[in-house]
Amino acid sequence: MGGVTKVIGRNPVNMTFALRQIEQGIAKALKKLMCEIVGVYLVNGDGQIMGIGDSASTPNLYPIPINSLFVGDLRLNGLDTPDENALSFSFQPNWSDDAVVITPTDFNPLTDLANANQ
Repeated sequence: MGGVTKVIGRNPVNMTFALRQIEQGIAKALKKLMCEIVGVYLVNGDGQIMGIGDSASTPNLYPIPINSLFVGDLRLNGLDTPDENALSFSFQPNWSDDAVVITPTDFNPLTDLANANQ
């Protein structure tokens, strides 16, 4: 009425990425997760970690559930651009309602993480 949009529901949030110059063994391992129930943690440039928390003051942090994980085949981009694999997934509607950001004191996700085969 009056030109106001009627909101019926919420849509998932679609995320798309490019995995540049990764070993294809990593892409192969990620492809095995495409039919699994998985979740992700988000890490920002300050080393903070976002996940789903049960309390804002002292949260237990859980992965953010995702749907429709897709890992594409290697795309050869030539000499001027790095080769890449496409990666995409969707967050469920309302995923951020319980999102919490923490700053770890004994762990730096930017420097302490390594590939499992190293």
